[in-house]
Amino acid sequence: VWLIVIPFAVFFILGGMLPPLDFDVREYHLQAPKEFYEQGAIAFLNHNVYANMPLASEMIPLFSITVSNDIYFGALVGKTVMSCFGLFPLLILVPLVKKQYGSLAATAALLLWLAQPWIFHVSVLGLNEGVSAFYWLLTFSALVKLLDWRRNYLAEKNDELDSRDLIFQTSLVFLAAGMSLACKYPAMLFVIVPTVFVYGFVWISFPRPLKWKTALIAVLLLSMTGGIWLVKNL
Repeated sequence: VWLIVIPFAVFFILGGMLPPLDFDVREYHLQAPKEFYEQGAIAFLNHNVYANMPLASEMIPLFSITVSNDIYFGALVGKTVMSCFGLFPLLILVPLVKKQYGSLAATAALLLWLAQPWIFHVSVLGLNEGVSAFYWLLTFSALVKLLDWRRNYLAEKNDELDSRDLIFQTSLVFLAAGMSLACKYPAMLFVIVPTVFVYGFVWISFPRPLKWKTALIAVLLLSMTGGIWLVKNL
């Protein structure tokens, strides 16, 4: 497995280092951080509609541009880091599948993820789907744990999660879901809506004292992550 993973990882990094060719990357994913850096603020750009969307992923190149004080070099560093996000979902996917279905399934999941040309393609181009996928999988893994808790709780076998764990898992779910929305608008449909639906299904089973506390946490975290970008763009 490592003989397959390592070359893929090397290609993800080397591909990410290449200068951008894709239109979206040149005019949006790297152009917006460049303009924010030049004007000294993250603000609405009248002349660039692409820059007026959720831009959490693009804070990575903005950070590297700011630290290096070099627009071109910093943009390439940021693009390389965003490319590596195409690999980061494996840190969540492999343990999740291994726990549910065993080592063989986890190995198959790893190889299937790496073998998809689309994952590699969008990552090395500098697009932000890898970043969004990472946060989506983090959301999904936290929801799986909450669903496991609900099953055990209703079966009266044991209560695996205490109140602090429930609060932590709720925070993780909505922090990750909100960050996914902060990266891309489609996350509203593909992440936020199903997450709220599934979480609501589990939330009904929560002990009464925790229901409103966790609901407040969910609203606050969504507002502080994806919500701030929606307000800015509105």
